Amino acid sequence: MVPAGLGAPQVRSSSRRKKYTATILLVLAAATLFQVIGPANAILGADLEGRLARVEISGTCHNTIQQIYPGAVEAKVLTGALKKTLDPMGVNAATSVYAVSTCPDEVNRMLDRLYKKWGDSFHLSGLAGIPFTGRTGMAAYASHVPDNGALVILFAPHIGITSDGVVGKVKRPGMANPSGACGSVLAALRAVQAKHSKDYQEDYKLIDPLDLQQPDVERTLDKNYNYIANSGKDPVVAATDAVYSEIKRRILQMIPKGFRKVVIVGGVQINTDRPGEGKGKDYFHVRDFLVKTSDGPVFIDKINDFNSHARTPSRFEDS
Repeated sequence: MVPAGLGAPQVRSSSRRKKYTATILLVLAAATLFQVIGPANAILGADLEGRLARVEISGTCHNTIQQIYPGAVEAKVLTGALKKTLDPMGVNAATSVYAVSTCPDEVNRMLDRLYKKWGDSFHLSGLAGIPFTGRTGMAAYASHVPDNGALVILFAPHIGITSDGVVGKVKRPGMANPSGACGSVLAALRAVQAKHSKDYQEDYKLIDPLDLQQPDVERTLDKNYNYIANSGKDPVVAATDAVYSEIKRRILQMIPKGFRKVVIVGGVQINTDRPGEGKGKDYFHVRDFLVKTSDGPVFIDKINDFNSHARTPSRFEDS
């Protein structure tokens, strides 16, 4: 006996059944295709810069980098463009000391190329690239600069992107699965997301003298949580943005008075998978190129000069 209300469809003609069957198959095929391609392509026409990073981006690592960080350059391009931009100002290895504020993660060795060109470097940072050496570290660095020389500071948080475009991870030598990059930012992001969840219960912890830096990274993300949650970007990308802004703010505040020449280059280091011997191709997305050549706090933005040199081949890049 057929339940009430279900008998009528049984008397439909064969042609109508075929049409319904074809429609159902078409819907199922479309749903399957959406799953295979991923939702990223579905929003390409709407707020590409802001929303594309929120979803699982399919495609190659290079495509993902250019989508999230357009204009990112390889390390060899970075070194060449820096030299071309700074040479006219008389800023070079003989007249300055190079300082970095980057995460100590071993994947951040792309800047070794600069060490070779610029000589020994002064490290200002700790976890996530935040300059935890503070004013004392900055003053020590400044005291090592040649007479009438320049401060040259390069800072950057970092982010991993795997070969298949997964953001916030990178494959390291000897490991079957990718691991987090930047691990400090990811841990802080998890902690802050938990804090802002409805089930969060305050847990008052004593300050651990053996882990002083990570709570500072968490506070950086916590005060920027509204941006991280509402920017439309992948949370890892937005958290990296927040760390970038914090590093820049602190470095600008710590620059000692009395230096006529100061160069501050800021960006995001992008780590890629390390196959085989652990050598991967990394990228750098330059966001600030600030130069001060006189007394006073005024900096000149040289980002356009850098970008023009980054697009021009240089023999220096391959040396």
